[in-house]
Amino acid sequence: MTTNKELNYRNYIDLLKDETFVQWRIAPSEEVTGYWESIIDKNPRLKIETLKADNYLRKHFSDENQLTEKDKSELFNSIVTSVSKTERKKSLPFKLLPYVAAACVILFVAGGLLLYYKNNKQYTGLTTLVEGSTQTPEDIQLITGNTVSTFAQDVEIKVNNEMVFINEGTTSEKKIDIRDNTTINKLIVPYGKRSFITLSDGSKVWLNSGTELEFPSNFTGSIREIKVKGEIFAEIASDKQKPFYVYTRDFSVQVYGTKFNISSHPEEKSSVVLVEGSVKLVSSNNNLFLAPNEMGEINEQTGLTKKTINPQEYISWKEGYLTLNNTPISDVLQKVGRIYNVKFGFDENLHILNIKCSGKLDLSDNIDDVMRAIAAISNTNYIRDQNTIYINKYLKQ
Repeated sequence: MTTNKELNYRNYIDLLKDETFVQWRIAPSEEVTGYWESIIDKNPRLKIETLKADNYLRKHFSDENQLTEKDKSELFNSIVTSVSKTERKKSLPFKLLPYVAAACVILFVAGGLLLYYKNNKQYTGLTTLVEGSTQTPEDIQLITGNTVSTFAQDVEIKVNNEMVFINEGTTSEKKIDIRDNTTINKLIVPYGKRSFITLSDGSKVWLNSGTELEFPSNFTGSIREIKVKGEIFAEIASDKQKPFYVYTRDFSVQVYGTKFNISSHPEEKSSVVLVEGSVKLVSSNNNLFLAPNEMGEINEQTGLTKKTINPQEYISWKEGYLTLNNTPISDVLQKVGRIYNVKFGFDENLHILNIKCSGKLDLSDNIDDVMRAIAAISNTNYIRDQNTIYINKYLKQ
């Protein structure tokens, strides 16, 4: 790798002449990322030059599409030629790296490269966009009677009347005896985590980040009942002798053997999206029946209302991605903020509230992968400081 000469970088052109820098921006590895973050920590002025380098790459190489291997090589070589013309010097002194060229096509086609610094504390012209009450990272909690069990990873839980089986993604399985438990159980999934539970009647419930579910050890009596705060997707086992009810802060949902999504966060309108079967929403003002591909919402002025929607846009989170269809970026950031336990700020001159997003956003385990996609959609850069992400415009050259 480069030695002490990195201390003499004058501008983004010098950076683009360095093989390891280009590799870092278009095909980062842990080793290369650590190397360059160390350099920038010693030379804070290079943060701006890195932004300029990213902007240069994006501006000149963002229109390629469906390239052959030969095209990829030519594209990478064109970076060399373009930078050389900018400085009016000879070609860059490094060899073509095929695996880097392939990665560069992926990122260039996406429409933008991003800047990520863990330790950047200096922000100007930034205003909060999505506060999202970020929580200190904490474990998932399962409360059964007087027992509180905590889990650091996403869990799968199965209830069978007498025992609760918990799988935390390992080969071992934890068991909790609930035969003598007569109280309601509670599963708490904090921001940054998700979970899945099979209830004692066979009903399946996916819990999104920032969700609390109250459920019994066994459904006794003439009805089945659970309580939700947050967001779930549910597949309810059919039992005509025992109707199923879901209670939220704004309404109750009577379920008739069906698949649906419920969102009931304090900062948003509560809603139900029906995929299959039928449900009845009951509020203090009115009742509402939903058919498949309909969403019921509640607000203070009109009470319960419904509209026709594409359910996939509301339920794809359980499959690990978000489906976006002209979705305001503020809504996207709000969802991403809960899933990854982060909050966002934005450049006050960005007019970000006017940005709409369409496409598929994969919910990778790595928040930076997600932010790369968001930045590509919104034509922006971002800077991350722990659990706060600041979004700003590309710098003009």
